[in-house]
Amino acid sequence: MRREILTLKEACEYMNCSRSTIYKYMENEPDFPAFQEAPGCKLYFVDAALKAWVMRHHRSGRNERQESSNLLQMPG
Repeated sequence: MRREILTLKEACEYMNCSRSTIYKYMENEPDFPAFQEAPGCKLYFVDAALKAWVMRHHRSGRNERQESSNLLQMPG
């Protein structure tokens, strides 16, 4: 049975990244789906929201790379 609420460790495993990367996302990405009861408390992630964020982030990054590639190929 898959859990709906993930811990920081589980989120790191899902995203295949370090804790510091998650903290950077939290600091730099206003829509990053992490929550905590109060400052200094444990972080939690809703599984479906984290998956949706990863898909949006991945898709937008791919689109930006594609647009950059297209610009390089345009005759000047």
